[in-house]
Amino acid sequence: MTPAELSLGLTSVCASTLSQLAMKAAARTHRRGGKCLLLMSAVGLQLASVLLVIVLLRTLPLSMLVVFAALAYLTVPVLCASLFNERLTPRFWLGASLVGAGVILASLH
Repeated sequence: MTPAELSLGLTSVCASTLSQLAMKAAARTHRRGGKCLLLMSAVGLQLASVLLVIVLLRTLPLSMLVVFAALAYLTVPVLCASLFNERLTPRFWLGASLVGAGVILASLH
């Protein structure tokens, strides 16, 4: 994987993560204008993430891109815990550790 491919993959994960955080924030807000802006931002970020994946599929096998997608299973809950005070249980941390180990194993070629 080239540095450019790595950068695009990580940017896709960031866009997807921010999209999910924007959806959560929209669900929590009671202001109609704020909710609409957050939801439009979430859709735009998710679209950007998908477009980056499509670009990456030109040069990388799908099996490598799944590794990037798995990172969102770690970033979203951790950021939700810090931004929205969601509780992360020991069971989550065990599962996150297994996902993290899987990401590392899958990325080793």
